[in-house]
Amino acid sequence: MAERSGWSRREFLERVGVAGGAAAVYETMVALGMLRTPPAYAGAPRPQRLGGGKSVLVLGAGVAGLTAAFELLKAEYQVELLEAADRIGGRSFTVRRNDVVEQIGLPDQTCRFDAGLYFNAGPGRIPYHHQALIGYCRDLGVELEVYVMEDRAALFQTDQAFAAKPVRDRQLANDTRGYVAELLAKAIDKRALDDELGPAERRDLLQLLAVFGDVDPDEHYKYGGSSRSGYRVPPAVVEPGEIEPPLALPALLESRFWDHRFYQPEDYEWQATMFQPVGGMDRVVRAFERRIGAERITRGVEAVRVDNSDGGVQVTFERRGKGRARETKKADWCISTIPLPLLRKAIDNETFAPDFKGAVAAARFEAAAKVGWQAEERFLADARARGAKVVVLDIPLLPETASDQRVDAVVVVSAPSDVQRQRVLGRAGMTPDKLDALLARQMADSEKRRHADFVVDTSRGFDAARAQVQEILRAVATMPKRRG
Repeated sequence: MAERSGWSRREFLERVGVAGGAAAVYETMVALGMLRTPPAYAGAPRPQRLGGGKSVLVLGAGVAGLTAAFELLKAEYQVELLEAADRIGGRSFTVRRNDVVEQIGLPDQTCRFDAGLYFNAGPGRIPYHHQALIGYCRDLGVELEVYVMEDRAALFQTDQAFAAKPVRDRQLANDTRGYVAELLAKAIDKRALDDELGPAERRDLLQLLAVFGDVDPDEHYKYGGSSRSGYRVPPAVVEPGEIEPPLALPALLESRFWDHRFYQPEDYEWQATMFQPVGGMDRVVRAFERRIGAERITRGVEAVRVDNSDGGVQVTFERRGKGRARETKKADWCISTIPLPLLRKAIDNETFAPDFKGAVAAARFEAAAKVGWQAEERFLADARARGAKVVVLDIPLLPETASDQRVDAVVVVSAPSDVQRQRVLGRAGMTPDKLDALLARQMADSEKRRHADFVVDTSRGFDAARAQVQEILRAVATMPKRRG
């Protein structure tokens, strides 16, 4: 029997993916009966009374460490968690106003979001197939809500296509599908896929393409636009509306929109439906903490050495802000959930086998970043639409960054240095060293007052401060604008 020439099914699917992305591959695999579904989650292990009072030290109070402690306590072990940071949660870090983000080799950042806003700096969504975490949320009473990953009304802009004008996500997605359907239909019509697809498969694929790309078989599958891409004139009760004309295929290709993670929502880890805890991912962390008991978690202690033996484990650690004096704790067992590059230093001794140490040392940190910000433009536009006379912006490091050029007046809130230190050191997680580092990056208070149009002295109490603010607002409302 002669070998077939041309594309294999794998090659065919690869070409479909290049042309139409993951969505096109998904639909094609459905039509060809090749789609796999995720396996079912069997549930958390049933607690068994195995501990018998034996002790376990858990290194790291991130989600992994908290989960381990939660299950060990149910199995009647004695558990203590050691966390190097002043907070728990590890990479699951929800940042709110006045939270300090510590950075290695860079200055710390203090969050200045408006009250009530937050940013999930670590994980930010729970895919539907993360049944273990969803199960824990159910058991711990953590309320979930739907997380919307994809916005078909979002705008995409590039100087390389579309005359540098923004276009809607739905236009990119559906016009591309239309053209892919048209081109594949032409290939089938020209018998280019006869070696790979039998008559029934070609018929089924053409029927798929008609739906996939919203193309009409009676029009030879030619793509001429689709209501999926939106309307230039919206439909009404009587009028059918006018659909957006399709983006040109050459312009779609020139834009290279797929290089900008356009199809990420189609990836397995990002597919709908996804969830998030109401109020931030740290709701999961706090729920674990309540069940475990805050008294079992020691913050601000960094494990610097772990010694292993047949009789148990000894962990040597240093307390932050305590002169780095070393202390030790012993336990029957130790579970480490800290990053492997940090664990590598702690186990660099003769009590661990060389192959184990080598495996730990092989892991490396990957460079990663996640950015969150609060935009002002919509806030300012809404204020203008309401006819607001004065808009107040809270801008960190305003004089240091020359941000005073963005506003019509500068108000500085001031207090004597001893009062300021007392207030700031009263914040959770703040230390004298952190405060000194923050002050070192800021302009001196006397210099800030010199740059200000108005100064609010807060040392005399809230009532006096409110009176000063009211007087300032009346004055600013009548000031001439000085912004360009």
